[in-house]
Amino acid sequence: VHARYPDIVMVGCLASHTLHTGSVAAVIAETRTCLEEARSTGRMIVGCSNIIMPETPPANIAAMLKTLADYR
Repeated sequence: VHARYPDIVMVGCLASHTLHTGSVAAVIAETRTCLEEARSTGRMIVGCSNIIMPETPPANIAAMLKTLADYR
């Protein structure tokens, strides 16, 4: 997308499915991958892709937020 539209800023990257059903380790790994992509393009706001589903484990949300804070 960035190759075709270099000025676009994308929001998200972390799949809501991973956040909702994945392990803490999977959430951390995907969040770090998203941060690496954001660094390489400079055009991404990293977070949950579209919605945090009800009953998402609080530990997964905490893991995403901690990883975002630790690896910015």
